Amino acid sequence: MVRYADDLVVLCPTKERADAALAALAEILGGLGLSLAEAKTHVVDMRVLRAGFDFLGFHHRRVESFTRKGRWFCARWPSPRAVKRAKERIREHTARRWLMLSAEYVVEGLNQFLRGWRGYFAKGNSTTVFHDLDEFVTERMARFITKKHGHHGRNYGLRVLIDHDHLGIVRLTGSVRHGPVHAVR
Repeated sequence: MVRYADDLVVLCPTKERADAALAALAEILGGLGLSLAEAKTHVVDMRVLRAGFDFLGFHHRRVESFTRKGRWFCARWPSPRAVKRAKERIREHTARRWLMLSAEYVVEGLNQFLRGWRGYFAKGNSTTVFHDLDEFVTERMARFITKKHGHHGRNYGLRVLIDHDHLGIVRLTGSVRHGPVHAVR
């Protein structure tokens, strides 16, 4: 057997239909000799305030439109786990062990990661998360540059970044692309 996909989301209008779909899926998988992972299988009522789920690195939640009050849509942004892992990767790219390398070289490696992360998470409602990560990257690079040049704190590194157009660090903010939104009442 060839495995093509192992993740799926089923949208149902009622809990009864969701339970029936889950039972049908379990029966189909059972016929193939497979089973659902109980720890990863959830039925979520998206009409409950702040109820949501994480799927493929995104957190999905039903939110009210800012511009059209009374209209709701399913928004998605990077999950807390995805953000935590991104910060770990940013820390790895700006770790002290790289102080002997040029800042431009460190930025080059960091930019590769940021471009990939931005490409994956740019579809959705990620602006707030992107802004926070941009701030985190700036802070890490400022501290890296300050430490590299034998100063303390972050002010020296911030001045260097500002004076040199952030050394070409890829910015996440401004890259979000919203897909078609289907508002529901």
